[in-house]
Amino acid sequence: MLGRGYAIAVAAGPRDEVDVSTEANYARALFEAGRHAEAMPLFAHLLAVGQRLNDARTVGNVALVAAVAHAEAGALPRAEELINTSAAQLASFLPPDHPLFAQVQMVRSRLALAAGQPQRARVHLQQALQRLASGTGNQARRVTPLILQARIALQLGERDAALAHATDATAVAREHLGDLPSSVYLGQALLLLGQAQQARGDAAAARTSLALALAQFESAVGPASAGAESARQLLQQQP
Repeated sequence: MLGRGYAIAVAAGPRDEVDVSTEANYARALFEAGRHAEAMPLFAHLLAVGQRLNDARTVGNVALVAAVAHAEAGALPRAEELINTSAAQLASFLPPDHPLFAQVQMVRSRLALAAGQPQRARVHLQQALQRLASGTGNQARRVTPLILQARIALQLGERDAALAHATDATAVAREHLGDLPSSVYLGQALLLLGQAQQARGDAAAARTSLALALAQFESAVGPASAGAESARQLLQQQP
């Protein structure tokens, strides 16, 4: 459906005039579905358009999303460049207490985790949480910090804390599911729940959570997605 909407938008006018949010959302959807080779050129195109037009809003927002994609693809140096670009561009037109800077800090937290630096990840996450109103906001704003807290706790060997955060993330993601059959956020929360249960030696519960995570990812973004592959690999490792 999203791809069809993007195709209609492109057919309606020159590519540089396609709505930035449409192309950015499409690029992110491609990436989440495991189609990285198609997503990365779209991110690069949007950044080039924003830079050519000297549009700080476009560059700042696109670099923020692209940083996450590059981090998940393992391109950490490029992801660091992108999040630094995003922070600088956003700071040129937003007040310092704007919620987008909480997202910047959460991306920095993810990068620190990817680099195996959970303590630094926790510092960035705490800075993000200071900028967010507690208990409010959309699904990403509520679930993402809990997911990061669970991932940090797992890396630090804090098994009880990891289980508590993953359980909370799963509950919030289910709450926001509504009438939708699946969501990436619920898949991510269930994946971490399974990992936390596995770390505590509860193999049966871990298998159940990982199977549910796999189903969420396959339904929401397809069987080739990174989330689905992670859930599949963890399930294969279960006794």
